Amino acid sequence: MHEIVKETTSEECKRIYERLIDCHNTNTMAYQMTNGCYPIRKELKECLFNEYKARRRGQRKDKLRYKEIMQFTEAFQEVVGEEEELDIRKQAKEKADKLRREGKSL
Repeated sequence: MHEIVKETTSEECKRIYERLIDCHNTNTMAYQMTNGCYPIRKELKECLFNEYKARRRGQRKDKLRYKEIMQFTEAFQEVVGEEEELDIRKQAKEKADKLRREGKSL
């Protein structure tokens, strides 16, 4: 995993990352490829995305952390992939638009 991600993620994400490494180290390639380690990878991606969102929210409040946030953004995109990130953002925007149309707040 990208070094910046390891340095800047929460303890929860670090523990999930360690579980993923253990899964890869202790299981055969066949097990890994047949969804064995996939749930852990998915959990890690979700944890990283939650931290990414929190950092993006913080970006508006704290311009001094901008460089750190941008480094994290780059690392997140490297781990998750830009296309998946854009898809997640699109889904979030669509959900927010739907709630606004229904007159509900976020």
